[in-house]
Amino acid sequence: MKFDWKVYSENITLLEDDGGTATSSAVPDWEMSEEFLNSAKAWIIYYGGGVSAVLIIVWPLATLPFGVFPKAVWNLWVALAFMWGWAAAIMIIGLPIAENRKTFMAVLTCNPSGASGGGAKSVEVNRA
Repeated sequence: MKFDWKVYSENITLLEDDGGTATSSAVPDWEMSEEFLNSAKAWIIYYGGGVSAVLIIVWPLATLPFGVFPKAVWNLWVALAFMWGWAAAIMIIGLPIAENRKTFMAVLTCNPSGASGGGAKSVEVNRA
């Protein structure tokens, strides 16, 4: 299936001009090319489909030789399920925080100039 990637750049517009820090202007042109997007889509389908197949088909099939789980094997299975859940939660919560740590620190320290790496302009206020 061929998808027209230009639909995103033509039909999704910014609500306000933010001086060039918006997603559309911050994303390099090569990342918006059809070749790059198609290769990214192929990577996602290949690896996402592979991991999904392993977790949905292969992993449960690996338990067939056990038959009815003894308590020790059941405890191991539950522990692995919890580890998968914790690892996923840490990645889902932690990676965006790590990726945007400058912004988080700017908010926590009330320092707006630290959020965009100096891109924000500071304004001096004269108090008479």
